Amino acid sequence: MKKTVVTTILFYLFAVGVFAQSRQIKGTITDSGNDAPLPGAVIYVVNAKSIGTTADIDGNYVLNIGEAKSIQLRVSYLGYETQTFTASESQNVYNISLKPEQNVLDEI
Repeated sequence: MKKTVVTTILFYLFAVGVFAQSRQIKGTITDSGNDAPLPGAVIYVVNAKSIGTTADIDGNYVLNIGEAKSIQLRVSYLGYETQTFTASESQNVYNISLKPEQNVLDEI
């Protein structure tokens, strides 16, 4: 009986510890000029390119970063300036506005 109770308590403590370490960052990626969503914009953790995602058709993204606390994120989209910023441990929602690149070629 004692062994079962101890095992059950340890299981719940372990399960709570595992879920507490998971962190999600979410938000919307838009055009800075007209607030239009940027579907397909890429956001990823710098120095861990296997941790990243793309924005959906409405510009929304959800990035699972595991147990990382303070990390650098990079956001890019074709025709827009790439933006890098540090995500703090206390904030989990980042709405990002990207500026169009100034070096766009004129029509020939």
